[in-house]
Amino acid sequence: MTTYELTRDQGSVTLSSDRIMVHLDLPTTGWHLEVRTVPSSAAFPAPRLLGGQWLLQNPAAYAIDRASLHVVSDGVPFAAGVECRPTLDVGATGAGPAVRLPAVDLSGIRSAILVTLAVDGGGPHPQLTVALPEGQVAPTDPSLSAAARHALAEVRSRLDSQVVDASENLNLTVCVDASASMLPVAQGGDLEALVNALHGMSHVLSWGKSFRVGLVDLDVTWLGSGAPGSSPGAAVAQELLARPAFIGGRLGHEQLVANSVVDNTMTYVVTDSVPADAEQIARSGEVEGEARHLVLMSAGHDDEALTAALGMPVSVWRPGLGPDDADYRKTIYGLLRSCFDPRSDYAKRLLT
Repeated sequence: MTTYELTRDQGSVTLSSDRIMVHLDLPTTGWHLEVRTVPSSAAFPAPRLLGGQWLLQNPAAYAIDRASLHVVSDGVPFAAGVECRPTLDVGATGAGPAVRLPAVDLSGIRSAILVTLAVDGGGPHPQLTVALPEGQVAPTDPSLSAAARHALAEVRSRLDSQVVDASENLNLTVCVDASASMLPVAQGGDLEALVNALHGMSHVLSWGKSFRVGLVDLDVTWLGSGAPGSSPGAAVAQELLARPAFIGGRLGHEQLVANSVVDNTMTYVVTDSVPADAEQIARSGEVEGEARHLVLMSAGHDDEALTAALGMPVSVWRPGLGPDDADYRKTIYGLLRSCFDPRSDYAKRLLT
């Protein structure tokens, strides 16, 4: 049996077909397949489960030009790290060619388009073009940290989207206070958890853009971009612990503008208490294309009161915070909402 392997560089194949069997390597319950057709047709039968595979009729038999196949959760969003790799068996007898599709990352979303089908030509045996959907998101790097995966899934669930549209895409920069008071935060794992969570968020907010992490003392040291296979949280914690104890410095540093200000940038400034130059941090971030968000790595702060007082968003990442804690979702929401214009569609989604 011939097998065609579709990739994002070679994303379609045209075959003769009377029917299609679809296999997804997902748990047997908690989801279903849907077909959406152009033109819309109530007569087109829904996919039917047969022996662990889904039977899909040929759209040509129902005067349909195009159809798209979607995997849909039956309730809550798919969990962090869930992905599927569809295989289509195309042919009348079950022995026809197979089409293997790239893995689709389902973390945090309720539905995803898997493949499109387009009828090519007429006659008793019209051709069928099987193609990847435009803009399909590449699977998440399998070595992404657990903290990053949980944050990625939470952001997707909040936005009901795998990634944001190109018009909302932004650079994400994390600037960490390198003073001695931050050493306990680095030693206890909280700094690593926060930075990795922001790294996970960047996979939704910053595709095609940059993710940068820096340490701030008298200068700004940029540590890297969170490349595939890396843990930027571990890197910044290790670098901070390896440095001599430092007292002083200023977080309102002019080099915090790490990217071109003509390009959208969100800069998270991370420290353990309200910095003396907080007003300068907020003022120097008031440039076109950049926004600032202060993140405090200690309990006992009122983020809403500080946001009002300082004139920039403030979030509190309390010690030991993790995905199983009741206020984890609230904290991710706080980090996320400042990334969007309040009038945008994504900001409205956050309120639902």
